[in-house]
Amino acid sequence: MYRAHAAREDTDVFPKLRDILPALEFDAIGEDMEKQEKEKVGDDGFEKIIARVAEIERSLASQT
Repeated sequence: MYRAHAAREDTDVFPKLRDILPALEFDAIGEDMEKQEKEKVGDDGFEKIIARVAEIERSLASQT
C-alpha cells in the first residue's frame, strides 16, 4: 500500500509541484509538512507508522 503511494508521489506529484512552484515556495511547503508531521506523530512517529504498515502488509500477505 505505502510503496505504491510513495512511488506515485516521487514520480508524479512532487516533480509536477517542482515544475509549477518557485524553489523557495516548494522548500517552504516541505518544511511546513515536516513540522506538521512532528506535531502529529512525534519525532520518529512517521518511521513507526511505516513499520506498522509494513507489519500489517506482511500479515495480510501470509493469510493469502
